[in-house]
Amino acid sequence: MTANYGVDEVGEVILTVYDISMGAAKFLLPLFLGDSSESIDMIPHSGIVIGGIEYFFSGGIRTEFHHEFVQKCGLGSPVEKLNLGMSKRSWREWSEWIEENSHRFTCGT
Repeated sequence: MTANYGVDEVGEVILTVYDISMGAAKFLLPLFLGDSSESIDMIPHSGIVIGGIEYFFSGGIRTEFHHEFVQKCGLGSPVEKLNLGMSKRSWREWSEWIEENSHRFTCGT
């Protein structure tokens, strides 16, 4: 997968937050939790988007073009996007870090 930027260019880093319950959490969780003063509005899933590529956990670190992830995952658009700033790492550094550390982020860890 190739990012939208050159090897040495940096990109904007965005945290994306999705509601995997698609709005149902606030209605269904009271059935499981009973009468509670606590409320849960959503069940979050998050990803990091850098240069149009979304990095997310799904049994390990996965990558997908952001627009394709939104289409394929069935969660709809993110409920929130937080701009975390600009990356100071090159795409080569990102790729090397993912390759070197992906074993640390699995279903078993």
